[in-house]
Amino acid sequence: YLDSECYHVVLADATGTKSLLTHRFDHIFFTGSVPVAKSILQAAAPHLTPVTLELGGKSPVYIDETACCKMAVKRILWSKCINIGQTCVAPDYIICNERVQEAFIRYTKEIFAEWILLGGKSDEKDLWIEPTFIGNVKRDDILMDGEIFGPILAFVTVNSCDEAIDFINSIERPLALYIFSKDDNVSNNIMERTFSGGVCINDTVFQVIDYRLPFGGTGQSGMEPGCLIDVSFNQFSNESRTVFAMIIFMKLDLLLEL
Repeated sequence: YLDSECYHVVLADATGTKSLLTHRFDHIFFTGSVPVAKSILQAAAPHLTPVTLELGGKSPVYIDETACCKMAVKRILWSKCINIGQTCVAPDYIICNERVQEAFIRYTKEIFAEWILLGGKSDEKDLWIEPTFIGNVKRDDILMDGEIFGPILAFVTVNSCDEAIDFINSIERPLALYIFSKDDNVSNNIMERTFSGGVCINDTVFQVIDYRLPFGGTGQSGMEPGCLIDVSFNQFSNESRTVFAMIIFMKLDLLLEL
C-alpha cells in the first residue's frame, strides 16, 4: 500500500514521460534500456537532477571444461527461464569451447525432458516463445548488438580463456558476469581483466539476492548502485552535515585583564 498523499503514480506513454521530465525533481530513478537512459540523462541535465540508472547489458556466461556438468547447466537454464528471460541479470550468451557447447546442449535436452511435460514451442498470439539456442554467433551478429531480454541464448565458441576475455571486453560492460570453473586461477583471471556490475561464480543471479550487498551496473549497464534496502534509502535521501560549534562568551572587562 502506498499513501497517495506521499506517492503519486503517473501512467504515461513516451510523450507523457518526456513532458513529466521537464519538471524539477530531487532524484530520478530509471530502469530500462540504454537509449531511453540517455534521454533521461539529457532531461535531467537542465536542472542538474541526480539520476540512478539500473540498466542491463549483455551478461556473459563463461564455462570451461572443468565445470560443465548437469548441475551447472541447470543453474544457467533456471536463471535464463525466469520471466521468460526478461530480467536484467539473465544470462545473455554462453562463451565456451565447442566441446563444452556440445555437452551443454546434451544436458539441456535431459533437463528440459524433466521440466517440460507438454508444449515448449511458441505461440505468437500469447507472445510466447520456447527457450532457443543459437550457435556459431560472431561479434558482428545482430544478436550481439544489444541485450536479448528474452528466452534466446546465443553461443560464442572460443579456444581459450584469453580469447573469451577479449570477446567480453569487446562489448559494453554488462550488469552481471557469470563464471563456471573449478579453477580459481581462471575465475580470478577473468575478474581481474574484465568489468561488470557484479560477478557470480559457479551459479547465477545469487549476487543480487544478498540484500547486504549494493546492486548496480557500470558504464552502459547502469549508474549509481541503489536497488537494495539501505543503499536505496540513501539514494533517495539528501545526506547533509550539520555542525554545532561551542562559543564561550566572556565579559569585556575580563578580556581586557587578559
